[in-house]
Amino acid sequence: MAENTNTTATEQTEANTQTEPAKTEQATQDPGKGKQKAEKTFTQAEVDKIVQERLERQQKANEEKQAEAAKLAAMNEKERTNYQIKQLTAKLAEYEARENRAAMAKEASAMLSEKGLTGIPDELISPLISDDAEQTKKAVESFASTFQTAVDSAVKARLAGTTPKTGGAVNSVTKSEILAIKNDKERQKAIRDHIELFR
Repeated sequence: MAENTNTTATEQTEANTQTEPAKTEQATQDPGKGKQKAEKTFTQAEVDKIVQERLERQQKANEEKQAEAAKLAAMNEKERTNYQIKQLTAKLAEYEARENRAAMAKEASAMLSEKGLTGIPDELISPLISDDAEQTKKAVESFASTFQTAVDSAVKARLAGTTPKTGGAVNSVTKSEILAIKNDKERQKAIRDHIELFR
């Protein structure tokens, strides 16, 4: 019967792949402009390979389910109950671990916020989280100090620059001193340099 199922599935796949090129051609034409959109096309060999891989995955999953069912059928009532309890206990432990990690992530985010680091994306926080609260705390503190040091050095590097060429007070010359200059060119230059005095 398994062979019939595989044969039928293969026949259906072949029938679908024969009708697909027509559908693809219709879908790729833009009705308003008549231009073709770029779309991935597959050769028959590629389609066969994809379908075969999918069938193998499905068959493997079915075999695992059948093996599980056979295993349960071979057990007596007490063994079956113990087996189901073990499975449920494992699932519960998995859910608890996820919940614990989510709580740790929330706590790590709160710790970073307390240190003035808000808006840190989850992608940066997740590597800091472990199952142990102390390790998570140490990782967050280390990250916060490293991050703050990097930000401080980047700010200092941006602020560092050359000192202004003109020093002293901004208005070291008064309007009357500029007007008192006898040379026309020098007076005009001084006016341009200190135009704020003449506004």
